[in-house]
Amino acid sequence: SVTIPVEVTAPGKTNSTNYVTYLLVPAPPNDQFANSLKLSASGSSVFTSNKRATIEKGEPVHANDANASASLWYNFVPPVTADVLVDTGGSDYTTVVAVYTNNFLTNLAPVVSAIGNPSGIRGAYVQFKGLAGVVYRIAIAGASSADSGGLRLRIGQNLLPDTNAPFATVTYPQSGLTVLTN
Repeated sequence: SVTIPVEVTAPGKTNSTNYVTYLLVPAPPNDQFANSLKLSASGSSVFTSNKRATIEKGEPVHANDANASASLWYNFVPPVTADVLVDTGGSDYTTVVAVYTNNFLTNLAPVVSAIGNPSGIRGAYVQFKGLAGVVYRIAIAGASSADSGGLRLRIGQNLLPDTNAPFATVTYPQSGLTVLTN
């Protein structure tokens, strides 16, 4: 946090000094490729936020979306060769998912990518054949500068994407209300 003194003076009046404290919210720790978070080989569910995340210099254009912003980086190493799912269903914003191989930001090789649907299920997902022992570099970004907030990330092998929106019917009190959510 930063505290700033504010001094108020006026002729013929008593001076007043007030203090304003601003909480500084840092960027997420995995905002930069070099600080990618390693995900468990057995699979992971991550609930976080990409607020205050950036696109770093030299970062690839994820999913050919030049407007992608606020990326977070993860590493996943499959323990066996099998299908891998990277799913951001249930996130608060339209996501871009991009999976790469190689070890440096400047020479990443694209594997697969997708962009969520802003008018439907906003969370994107990808599936690919993950090779045992290969480090996959995963970028999750917003589809535009307005796309930031709560991120739900699920990754693992032999999983299915969550493509069905929840369905709820209110049975009591009887109002006939039906609610669809994403």
